[in-house]
Amino acid sequence: MAVKPGIVTGKVVLFSTRQGVAGVQAQLFNATDVKTPIASAATADGGAYSFGQLNAGSYKIEFSGAGFNDLWYEAGNTAADATEVKVALGKVVSLNDVELGGRPGTVKGTVQAADLTNITANLVVPGTVSDATAAQVRSVPVSADGTFAFENVPSPANYQLVVSKPGYATETRDVDVGAAQTVDGIAIVLRQGDGVIRGHVSDSAGFLGGASVEATDGVNKIPTVSLTDGDIGFFAVRALNTRRRSTR
Repeated sequence: MAVKPGIVTGKVVLFSTRQGVAGVQAQLFNATDVKTPIASAATADGGAYSFGQLNAGSYKIEFSGAGFNDLWYEAGNTAADATEVKVALGKVVSLNDVELGGRPGTVKGTVQAADLTNITANLVVPGTVSDATAAQVRSVPVSADGTFAFENVPSPANYQLVVSKPGYATETRDVDVGAAQTVDGIAIVLRQGDGVIRGHVSDSAGFLGGASVEATDGVNKIPTVSLTDGDIGFFAVRALNTRRRSTR
């Protein structure tokens, strides 16, 4: 054991949220021998890990966990792609965060409607449903039997499922996809609707642009933002079912 050993510390985070990931196994190898690990550690609740009592030298680190793709520090798929970690005696090496992504997930469900033609299901990043430049992850047509499926969905991540059809009220659902998880059994009911909620948002200084507005029936949430150009403060939420809608 080194008299003044070196220490390596770091953190594992989700690529999608930058939140720390607990329970990921980190294995330390000599850079010249990536077959047999010389130390192993599991990440704590905040994603932190550390290796102590290290001799001076070059090392490589592999990360693995249930539902996640194996990764070599810093972003290598194989040991040959790994970045060597240089350790000196008596020094603490603080590594860059390792961004871990899960194996792709799947989202499945069914739609009920009086007419099952021309229905589209979209999976988008939360908070962008009302944005013309929404961060759309996938878009699929609903089949004639009312089923839909999104394959190879990046995970773990949180999404909004948006199901729409001309002349019908748009339906949304929050969908949380864990690492390599299949989310099944989502049931969507589309109802004919041409309701519109429109108005202006203002404060003591006048009309207010860029304000968040949300229409909800207690299950679905349809967000929009008041205009910042032209008719400042104006908002409109369209294609609503004409029953049990409220705004906030």
